[in-house]
Amino acid sequence: MIGSVAKIRSSAVLFAAALAEKVCYLAATLIISRLLSVADFGKFSFALYAGFTVAVVAEFGFQPIVTRDIVAGPERRDELFGTALLLKVPLALLAAAIVGGLSLFGGFEREQAQLLWAIGLSQIAVTVSYLGNAVFRAARRLELEALSSFVRGVLYLVAAVGTLVLGFSLGVAAWAILLANVISMIVTFGLAVRLIHPRFPRRIGSDVWHLLTQSAPLAGSVIATSIFSSLSVFALRWLMDDVSVGWYNSAHSLTSHIAFIPEVVTASLLPPMIVALQRDESDTQPLTEMLLVMLGLSLPIAIGGSLLAPHLLSLVFGAKFDPAAPTLMWLIWTAPFSYVNVAYLLFLSARRQQRLWPAFVLIGIALTAIGLYVLIPLFGSVGAAIARLIGEVGVVLIGTWKVRKAIDFGRLLCGVARIG
Repeated sequence: MIGSVAKIRSSAVLFAAALAEKVCYLAATLIISRLLSVADFGKFSFALYAGFTVAVVAEFGFQPIVTRDIVAGPERRDELFGTALLLKVPLALLAAAIVGGLSLFGGFEREQAQLLWAIGLSQIAVTVSYLGNAVFRAARRLELEALSSFVRGVLYLVAAVGTLVLGFSLGVAAWAILLANVISMIVTFGLAVRLIHPRFPRRIGSDVWHLLTQSAPLAGSVIATSIFSSLSVFALRWLMDDVSVGWYNSAHSLTSHIAFIPEVVTASLLPPMIVALQRDESDTQPLTEMLLVMLGLSLPIAIGGSLLAPHLLSLVFGAKFDPAAPTLMWLIWTAPFSYVNVAYLLFLSARRQQRLWPAFVLIGIALTAIGLYVLIPLFGSVGAAIARLIGEVGVVLIGTWKVRKAIDFGRLLCGVARIG
């Protein structure tokens, strides 16, 4: 009973902090969108997506592997964290070099290149800080992850909005965001190191080969997933214009901020699911329960969001984004499928079968790319949203077939029917 109360308390703290972080990000996005034209908001959005896509090179799939291995062997957490930190440094430098190369030689206008450089480095800082979150989750110290998330959201809001409100350019705002994310990264690592064994600096690097071989398949998944997430924005900018990118990102931003609840729940469910899977791999209960929770939270969001789409966009972003309402009506339906895919990836990682996931995502990318090529010329940002939905559904179908023996479909269908 005490353990259950502790889990509920930790999850509640993490949820509250994640809610505060999302509110900060949404508030920043809202104010930025109102201060900028739709086209300038599109430029800023493109820099965010491009920066995120490159920044995942520094992630390399470490987070779920570190979480899994620390849960399995808590006494080795100093070695695992130290080794991951050692590998993070050159990967972060590589990602920074790629961002710099794109900014200088990508053929972008000066303003867009500056945005890409600053936002790219900022996203790298955030990605690197996720390693600290892996330690918090594995140690079941979700209150520390909550504090890290809250600090990151507040600093982002102050940096992004403060500079623009004071009359500085979008480029200056981007550099302020970089500074804020670097500070939040330092805070996260400071908290993580406090959980590590005092001798951890002398034991860095003892698990390099293990971490690389285990994380490499997930690195492909992470990079492929980032491309999957950003492909619609890239296609819109190349096939349409910055205004279409701005409309799409207003819908995508609202979707991601509304549908954050399953992500927080996943953070608290992952360690217990790993333990349950390691105890009995034939048990269908862990994955089925996770899917029920994820769908129970995300399906009402999709239904309500699609019905309220016109009112939501006008209320949050202003009347100039009203043309994006049909985009939101389609895009918000990616939330349930996206979170089912997250559950499948975590399940495969827990069973050490993560090597399969990149192939699944590549099929989703192919389906999305075909959809973008066909639908964007016909429907603009709405076509991009439909293409993204097609890709997510494709990955869900493939993933469901792969993990079908671990799902109690009768119980799952009954649960989904009750949700409906």
